[in-house]
Amino acid sequence: MKPEICQSLAAINQAMEQLTLNIAKLRNKEVLVPDFAEIRILEVRQTCTDINLSALHHLAAKELADGGKVGRELSEKRRVYSDQEATTPATDTGKDASGENGQRAQDGSESA
Repeated sequence: MKPEICQSLAAINQAMEQLTLNIAKLRNKEVLVPDFAEIRILEVRQTCTDINLSALHHLAAKELADGGKVGRELSEKRRVYSDQEATTPATDTGKDASGENGQRAQDGSESA
């Protein structure tokens, strides 16, 4: 969806730029009164700015909402996973009754 949005905004921006250039050409040919042409150019630029700002604002708000949803889902999965680990019986960790890993027997330091 983002590429379509970016393409649409780019097309609007290009069209608005063409519009301002053509208004300026008409002004320079003295077909339009300079003050009238300047006001119209400013209106076109304002409209373009409003469209870009509105579109990007709504896109950002949607992405933030989607990001929040993903964050909540991730938190829920973590909670479920930690609950499962808490209820799962402990497995043998390889430690002997003294809490050591049986290293003395393995490294040959056990005395006979």
